[in-house]
Amino acid sequence: MLEVVAVVVDFDDVEDFVEVVTVVVDLDDVEDFVEVVIVVVDFEDVEDFVEVVTVVVDFDDVEDFVEVVTVVVDLDDVEDFVDVVTVVVDIEDVEDMVEVVTVVVDLDDVEDFVEVVTVVVDFDDVEDMLEVVIVVVDFDDVEDMLEVVAVVVDFDDVEDFVEV
Repeated sequence: MLEVVAVVVDFDDVEDFVEVVTVVVDLDDVEDFVEVVIVVVDFEDVEDFVEVVTVVVDFDDVEDFVEVVTVVVDLDDVEDFVDVVTVVVDIEDVEDMVEVVTVVVDLDDVEDFVEVVTVVVDFDDVEDMLEVVIVVVDFDDVEDMLEVVAVVVDFDDVEDFVEV
């Protein structure tokens, strides 16, 4: 099936690709979807990836989203990950964000975590920040907690600091 599709369609046009894949592949099976997309599309271009995935996959189900992104995108590059997640997922729902980030990113590395969270979440609301950090970071290690909070929160505002 892959041979036929690859020959028939000119995949420089992402719209044509989506139109073909949605008809040929049963996208209820995420594994099949990933198998097709990985072979057909060159994911060095994150924009093309986002354009395809957003149309093909129903991201109301965060688990499916994570399953697709983790397989397709090389998440060693945090910048690419953020680029994809910020476009595909509606981060206004902090719970969904946490569910995605905790599964995709290796949070043993606090620096990577901070790099992701600071870009994805709007930390004007300190409560949202705490809700995210508390769930994602293991606060048994106070040093790690301080390292995260110090980078994420702007302590020039004493009131915010006290609130944290």
